[in-house]
Amino acid sequence: MIQVEQDDTVLVVTVHETRLDAESAMAFLQDATDAVKTRPRVVFDLSAVGFMDSTGIGALVGVTQSMETGGGVAVFGLTPAVEMVFTLLRMDMLFAIAPDRTSALAQVRDA
Repeated sequence: MIQVEQDDTVLVVTVHETRLDAESAMAFLQDATDAVKTRPRVVFDLSAVGFMDSTGIGALVGVTQSMETGGGVAVFGLTPAVEMVFTLLRMDMLFAIAPDRTSALAQVRDA
């Protein structure tokens, strides 16, 4: 479901699911929460996610609430459909949305 790697001071979580919805959100929430709970800076690669509903958004928000404070969080690789969900739900208020990994890492490092 996810792959986790460290890039200097930032944890990069790559989501390998094509859908983050009611069926997959709980597994994502558990796996990602375990990975980020002691990390203040996290970037999520959502390029494989072609569909995300409110359950998936809720899981992503839940993961960020378990992060250590004092850092930042960014997402990148949003497909047009997922980007539309983020825009409609005003998720840009919670997440820095970047066009690519390099930009996302820079935004989180500067947070």
